[in-house]
Amino acid sequence: MLFRSSYNTVKDGDSIRAILKGTSSCNPSGVDTVLSNIIRITVSPSPYTSANIIPSQATMCVGSIYSFTPPAVLPAGGTVSHNWSITAGNGTTASINSSTSLNTVAVRMLAAGSFTLTDNYTRNGCPGTVSTPFSVTAIQPVSVALAVSPATICAGANATFTATPTNGGTSPSYGWEINTGLGWSPAPGSSGSSATYITNALTDGDSVRVKLQSNLACNSGVGTSPVKVVTVNPIPTGSVLGGVSVCANSTGNTFTANVNQSGGTVSHSWTIAGSGTITGGATTATVSVAGGVSGSFILTDNVTRNGCTGAIKDTVAITTLSPVTINLTGSNNGNDLCVGQDVTFTANTVNGGALPLYQWQINPSGSGTWFNLGSQTSFSTYTLSNMQVSNTGDSIRVIVT
Repeated sequence: MLFRSSYNTVKDGDSIRAILKGTSSCNPSGVDTVLSNIIRITVSPSPYTSANIIPSQATMCVGSIYSFTPPAVLPAGGTVSHNWSITAGNGTTASINSSTSLNTVAVRMLAAGSFTLTDNYTRNGCPGTVSTPFSVTAIQPVSVALAVSPATICAGANATFTATPTNGGTSPSYGWEINTGLGWSPAPGSSGSSATYITNALTDGDSVRVKLQSNLACNSGVGTSPVKVVTVNPIPTGSVLGGVSVCANSTGNTFTANVNQSGGTVSHSWTIAGSGTITGGATTATVSVAGGVSGSFILTDNVTRNGCTGAIKDTVAITTLSPVTINLTGSNNGNDLCVGQDVTFTANTVNGGALPLYQWQINPSGSGTWFNLGSQTSFSTYTLSNMQVSNTGDSIRVIVT
């Protein structure tokens, strides 16, 4: 015979037994009592968790795989098993990428959006569940624009490069690079934390670029800017042509600027300091100068070529004029000549210079008109041949240059 009974307030550790009472024909006057064996009850509590599922990274990006760990199952201890599943967004936003029965599960992020991860766990055979929603962040494209000011500079002047990041994050880093014709290398004096690079060491044709490293959690990687090429015009150099000295109080002395750099747009601005005065051409390539009484002057052409200015200078000495004296003598020593005799005149010159030139002239019979005796010559003597009575009264002179 089978008897059944139910009791729903059993606690862990309670003991159960059955007592059977009844009468039988063998004992018509009393009641028989029979005690069953004792069974000790084990009751496992319902498992629970007090926290959410824990991701390996707070921000999760499309295309990456992350691990997720369940919170502690309480009460502690016992035998715990897991059964992971994605209960929202499965296959569209995320998908499980490992065994679903492991303590830690791997999940691949498929697209931006949200999904819910669920762990249907058991502890000592008793079921429990924990679910946590998560977000997936799209990859942010990283790029960087580059501007330079000014785009054309003079040699030695500053050029300022400014980077403008897109999706650079709160603290991007910058890799400034320069190419001088030998390939890309780190830009001297640049800072990885600065969006600006300033340099005065560029030469014409140098190229500059910047690489941006974003600190956004989900970014596309390093962004490289377009290349900027700066035009660097040289400072004009050259020399002043026109001699190292001029005569005192002279005029019409000309000096010309000889600029080494060819081509381009060139302008001139002459100045003078010292014993001299500019008399013309102050804004042309050739300037006119009047010399002073003594000393020297410094002549400067502030040449501007393609917007870049350089000073071309020359120091010019003033040569003080010494009086030229000529002592003219004749071979007859002032004596009368005989008909047919020759006479030689000699010019003894003082301060005539190293190579003076002589222009001999004659004034026939005191007529008052001087005639050249041939062309200028370097000879300081002149001979009149075969003198006649008609030559009486003729005058001789010489002009020394």
